[in-house]
Amino acid sequence: MFVVSVTLPRTRQFCHIIASFNFGRNWIPLWHSRIHFVFLCSYINTTTRKPKMVTGTPATMTNILGTTSEDVINIGKGHPHRSLLELESIKQAFILATHQQDADINMMQYGPGRGNASILKSIRENFHPNAVDNSIMVTTGSSHGLDLVACLFTKPGDVIYVDSPAYFLAFFTFRDHHLVVEDIPTGTHGMDVEILEKKLEHAKANNMKMPSMLYTVPIANNPCGTSMTTVGMQRLVELSRKYKFKIASDEVYRFLTFPASNLVAPPSLMEFDDPTNPTVFSLNSFSKLLGPGIRLGWIHSHPSHIQKIVDGGLVLSGGGCNPFTSEIVNQLLVTGEQQRIIANLRRVYEGNLKVMVDSIEEFLVPIINKYKKDYNIVESGKSVPLYSLPEGGYFLWIQLPDGLVDTWELNTMATEKFKVNFFPGAKFCSTGRGSRLDNGIRICFAFLTQEMIKEGVCRLSNAIQAAIDAKSSKM
Repeated sequence: MFVVSVTLPRTRQFCHIIASFNFGRNWIPLWHSRIHFVFLCSYINTTTRKPKMVTGTPATMTNILGTTSEDVINIGKGHPHRSLLELESIKQAFILATHQQDADINMMQYGPGRGNASILKSIRENFHPNAVDNSIMVTTGSSHGLDLVACLFTKPGDVIYVDSPAYFLAFFTFRDHHLVVEDIPTGTHGMDVEILEKKLEHAKANNMKMPSMLYTVPIANNPCGTSMTTVGMQRLVELSRKYKFKIASDEVYRFLTFPASNLVAPPSLMEFDDPTNPTVFSLNSFSKLLGPGIRLGWIHSHPSHIQKIVDGGLVLSGGGCNPFTSEIVNQLLVTGEQQRIIANLRRVYEGNLKVMVDSIEEFLVPIINKYKKDYNIVESGKSVPLYSLPEGGYFLWIQLPDGLVDTWELNTMATEKFKVNFFPGAKFCSTGRGSRLDNGIRICFAFLTQEMIKEGVCRLSNAIQAAIDAKSSKM
């Protein structure tokens, strides 16, 4: 038996689902404060602008995540390589966790709203030593954290400013919450704070709708790999206070920066937050530090923000997130195994990146150099580099000269004829195809071996040359 009751308040769409499943005599009640079912999610408001969405993104999960056949080198896929998924470490941590005092309660019972005390203490000691009490809560990952923040700190029709190019799967979260996406260019130093400030000034001067939130990946950006400067971070947080918007700071790559020999992590945006006027949510995840299947992360923010999330329906109903996995991961933290794994990831990714850059210089740069005179490589009066050296993370962004090739069409041809697949730039734009990002390509140095990275870049370069030749033959 399945029973659903729905309440839709006048001011915003809000679904309350009460479900009961009958398994013999055992009834299990489940309820969640906000669940987005397609047949329930119809938000009607004629005064609200329609949110901009990725118009060119295919509907199938296969295409969204870049799944390809076995004979195709997928140089775009943003996953860690199988060899980096250290299951043996997880096994040992599980054994340790099950032998701790009250392990049955801590692992199998409903947990505290912010998460188990053990993992909160370890996250603070390992990643946020200056955090104040009650400023951290456990999530099931950074995407879950983003959804919680969007749910409780925005309302349908609100404007959200976003990196451009941006982490493309975040667009779906903004769509679910009926937010209006507006792009802010992101380049060699992360989000362009000067352009942001001008946009805010213009919006205010012209009585335009101001943003209630800004979303950015400030460190080792996805998809660019670049990071904001300390000055840029500080100015961004100052602007958030001045113009009264929150910042969802996706910091999943903060501890995967280069060079690997540098043991000091870059600052979080939280380090620039003002406790008397807090605006920042630092979203973090063990998906990048251990493996995506872990489904564990955390939010670091002002205690009042954390308490608002803890008091929300989802946490009140289900309790703290993932106490079972929390206790396992906690053992990795207290034994130092997690730090060893992070050090290895940084070393491997830095080595992979070197191979990727060397391959670009060997195979792609000579091709592009032949066409510099024929195509525009200047944007807003500034020379646009073919690529910027990533400062960490998983990804490198290639910006081909304007008009050289459409990378969406190139990807189809490259997959079919050259057996290489990447993520075209239009995926990372809120409006889809038809923007300056049509020339962009995201490739990943985390998923493939160094041999396959080199071969993938070689195939990609050959595909680009073929596309240029085909275009020239039609002129």
